[in-house]
Amino acid sequence: MDTTTERYDELKNDKTRADGSLPRPWYELWTRKFFNAVLACGPLPKHIGFIMDGNRRFAQKKSMEKIVGHTMGFNKLKEALEWCLELGVEVVTVYAFSMENFKRSPEEVSALMRLAAEKFEELLNQEDIIHKHGVSIRVLGDISLVPDYLQHSMATAIHNTRNNSKYLEMVTAAQTLSAGVQEGLINVEDINGDLLEECMYTSGCPPLDILIRTSGEKRLSDFLLWQSAHCCLSFVDVLWPEFSAWDLYRTILFYQQNHAHIKERREAYERTKRQSQKELDLHELQKGSGGIASLHGALEKVEAERVQRTQHFLGVARQRQSDLIAGLCTQEEALRQQERN
Repeated sequence: MDTTTERYDELKNDKTRADGSLPRPWYELWTRKFFNAVLACGPLPKHIGFIMDGNRRFAQKKSMEKIVGHTMGFNKLKEALEWCLELGVEVVTVYAFSMENFKRSPEEVSALMRLAAEKFEELLNQEDIIHKHGVSIRVLGDISLVPDYLQHSMATAIHNTRNNSKYLEMVTAAQTLSAGVQEGLINVEDINGDLLEECMYTSGCPPLDILIRTSGEKRLSDFLLWQSAHCCLSFVDVLWPEFSAWDLYRTILFYQQNHAHIKERREAYERTKRQSQKELDLHELQKGSGGIASLHGALEKVEAERVQRTQHFLGVARQRQSDLIAGLCTQEEALRQQERN
């Protein structure tokens, strides 16, 4: 029995959903299955980003409390993740909270933090489903800025799914590189686009294929600026809680229409990067070399030394991040043990 058939049986038997809302029509799953098959005839995105904009405006439109709008936004995210899973999307990156959001009223910020902690707890309680689908959770950003209880929930979710293969900043990456130079792990000349990407939170993920922003706003709000350089941007004129599978399908069709151009631009960018790095290495070697033959002879050695340095540096940086997460998990377990005692 496939996933669609299982969900069909669930919806036929259930009168209400977990969040208290009415279930979707049972035939919607079969309609989605049909459209998924149609879309599968073309190139499908491996990595989709969502800027979930419009929760507060939706609440105002429906005369609801703001936190109700945010709660419905979280529920919509669960639906969107389900749609992406059905399509075979490997990575979903969502814009959940920004530095600007800290400027909102203390009551709203506090409610958002509690809501986020509640949703991470839900994820931890559904660990069997997460592992079944091989989902790996990452949090992009400086988690030290959020309350301790939320840090612990985030860290536990990250740590418990670290070995899975699918995944649910620029400043941090630059800081990591700067620290590497200061500690002598890498040279300034080693820093290039590839190394910067390896230091980002999205390291190891497929390139961003689609970035969707709801609410009709046509800006990125500093989200995935580097990663979105060669992707399909879609600004959807609906508020996030109103976003539907059909909005997603339309965006994917638009992506498929432009896939050849996106692929061409990415390949041109990769060629330019390789050529620029080669020219930089040759320039450095030429300072102390006696001729072209010796320049090209030494180029391979320079490249090998750079790879060795950068791989060691990345290993150190990733271990530090892993240790940080493990430390937060240890604190969380200690707190839970105290509560049990």
